Amino acid sequence: MENVERMNKGANARTYLTLDLFQIAFGVFLFLKGISLLTNAYYVQDLLSTIDHHGRGMFLMHILLKYI
Repeated sequence: MENVERMNKGANARTYLTLDLFQIAFGVFLFLKGISLLTNAYYVQDLLSTIDHHGRGMFLMHILLKYI
């Protein structure tokens, strides 16, 4: 248990403000990108209609909506 506490204190001592700010900015960017994707349904439909000709439309739509 001492080992875990010592390692946790060491990890907490090495926090970098620039890395934290980058992670926050990246999270906000991804959130806004997701909102943009959900509000522009025509763009998503147009994107998927071009992909659907290859027979993998439903799979790619699932991946697109799950991870974005």
